[in-house]
Amino acid sequence: MEILIGMIGAIGRMDLLEGSGLLLLMGGLLLGMVALLAILWFRARYRLQEMHADLRNLQQQVVALSEQLCEAEQQRFRELQQWMERRSPVSSLSADSDEVSPLGKVTVPQSDDVPAGTPSETVEAAEAVAPVSSADEPLLAAAKGYIEEQMARPDLSVEEVSKALGVSRVHLYKKLVLLTGLAPLEYIRHLRLQRAAELLRSTALPIGEIGNQVGIQSPKKFSHYFKKEFGMVPSTYQRTFSSIGRFTGDY
Repeated sequence: MEILIGMIGAIGRMDLLEGSGLLLLMGGLLLGMVALLAILWFRARYRLQEMHADLRNLQQQVVALSEQLCEAEQQRFRELQQWMERRSPVSSLSADSDEVSPLGKVTVPQSDDVPAGTPSETVEAAEAVAPVSSADEPLLAAAKGYIEEQMARPDLSVEEVSKALGVSRVHLYKKLVLLTGLAPLEYIRHLRLQRAAELLRSTALPIGEIGNQVGIQSPKKFSHYFKKEFGMVPSTYQRTFSSIGRFTGDY
């Protein structure tokens, strides 16, 4: 009898051990699955970060390529405009007697430079060499307003501005050159830098943040363009003209 009871007890202990072993096995499998899921999640997150960085680099490359293409196109427009001016019947008159203001607007020469003639002849000559009219001013105001509204975007393009104004790129180019002396891309950059100068004078924002706000995210390009426009780098400009007596940034 005692032997039978001992055998039953041994069998019970074996069942208990087998049950404990099964629980440990299941726990180990569960931990392994959790660890695998964690590894997969970290790998996916790292890959997403890489893709995001690649997309940012691609965007910067597209913006840089767009600027290069626009500059090349503007150069072709300038060459075409020069060719048209040489072939224009009033080109000789404008070459001898016209004066162009820094903003590109044609001004009527003084009486000493105008050939002798009746008042009506003088007015007709002035009109012949002054293609800019007051009707063009709303176009310039609209272009300026749209660019200032969208200038925080690095990808703002000449094509987008022309579409927003409802005119062709060629028409926009001609009018901006006549009204400001600047090609569209140069005019966009000019407004960006004017806004940057205003922020440098009136705020304590870091120079990098100011560059971002005007759509020039590259510190190197921002410094280069700003110096070309104002003759000094942003940090020097801020030290010299800031109205709040605080300097932030070093480029």
